[in-house]
Amino acid sequence: MDLSRLPCLARWCTGVALAAPLAAQAPDAPRPPNLVLIVLDDFGVDLLGAFPRTRDLQTPCTPNLDELAREGLLFTRVWTNPLCSASRAQLLTGRHGFRTGIGTGVGKRPGSLRLDLEDPLPRMLIGYDSSAVGKWHLVSQVDQNWNHPLDAGFGYYAGSLFNLREGMQLDRICWPNGRLGYDNWTKTYDVRANGVLDSRCSNTYATTDTTVEAIGRAKAMRPPWFLYVAYNAPHWPLHDPPAALCPGRPECHEQTCRLGAMVEALDTEIGRLLAELRALEPDPIVFVIGDNGTDHSAREDREEDEVNSGKGSLFEGGLHVPLIAAGPGLARGTCSALVSSTDVYATLAELAGAWAPAEDSISLVPYLRGRTTPLRRTVYAENFRPNQPCDRAGAAFAPDKHGRALRDERFKLVSIRHPGGAVEESFYDLWLDPDETTNLVAPGATGDEALGLTGEPRTRYLALRAELRTMGPE
Repeated sequence: MDLSRLPCLARWCTGVALAAPLAAQAPDAPRPPNLVLIVLDDFGVDLLGAFPRTRDLQTPCTPNLDELAREGLLFTRVWTNPLCSASRAQLLTGRHGFRTGIGTGVGKRPGSLRLDLEDPLPRMLIGYDSSAVGKWHLVSQVDQNWNHPLDAGFGYYAGSLFNLREGMQLDRICWPNGRLGYDNWTKTYDVRANGVLDSRCSNTYATTDTTVEAIGRAKAMRPPWFLYVAYNAPHWPLHDPPAALCPGRPECHEQTCRLGAMVEALDTEIGRLLAELRALEPDPIVFVIGDNGTDHSAREDREEDEVNSGKGSLFEGGLHVPLIAAGPGLARGTCSALVSSTDVYATLAELAGAWAPAEDSISLVPYLRGRTTPLRRTVYAENFRPNQPCDRAGAAFAPDKHGRALRDERFKLVSIRHPGGAVEESFYDLWLDPDETTNLVAPGATGDEALGLTGEPRTRYLALRAELRTMGPE
């Protein structure tokens, strides 16, 4: 069945799913499961139709992702880092940014940016064939510090090393074709089929290309296999996607409308990918996660004071992403436990029967088997600039600006050290103030002063601040 030709039933609603439910796995399966990790770019919780919400926001039509969430386990309190490169480094290493040295975007700016490749995820999955397709965003062309997926242990790679409109020297091959974007972008892959990556200009819609490559690799790899699928969508540039991915939708020029259309096209292609995977292999375990929150500047239905509280920020809009895990034998429903994107690393490793050495990663397998007892008391996120040497390089960690956030079940502490050394703190009660409009810490108050706090809020503030001191250099 050609899923791309089925209509999207409503532009801003949930609808009939295009993909079939997951099949059951035989209890005596002779090998570890095939694993799929799908990463969505700039995809916060506000873009998933199935995500429980308390606010009246337009939600794109995501029937395939919604069906996957219904067939699996939807984690509702997941934090990642607020920018692409940092969160991808966490997924592949299970380590926070102050350890990997990656706290902001990797690409055009110089600096020590090479991701530590001592134990990346594909190297931990012993006995697994592995492929990566789609966006990488962990390589610095400025320093010729190439750090591509084959270096990280993947057996195959095809996709965009940077954002589609990054404007790198590598993109020169596409400049004669017009403006860079989803239908004019630099694809890096094994052009000559000799194991060496090279680049060519592609005019295939990037979301479709990633899907086609993912399907091809699932067919080519020997079981057990690990497939890393990193879509560019719905990252800028905002545009009208091919009509075939959601026929009947009107062409639109407003940012929110285009964002929704891109998400719908992405969902259609994910439906096609899942259908092909299940036809090929009935028992894959599939994870889907957003790499950071939604770019709020792309949503005109946001309040004016929310524009800077999405991607790139330490507000919930920048850190809070959906995570879905679905597969045979896994629990179904929702899980409200605190989860870090670093935890994906240990989870995949345990499912594959491997040991995960990452100190910041906790396996979610107990939740996948039905456990409800919390595995984490707190969850951490950060951003900093410029990127730093990995902690294993032995160099000093000294970014110009460093923001850190730590939350427990109810309260959240944000500490930002600005250039020059000034520290700004914010403390929120997320139960009573989920939009983070009221800073409970008096201006200028830090540490034991905690002016304006009494009782439980004061106790929680001091506990979070003490723990934050252990999360990398202040």
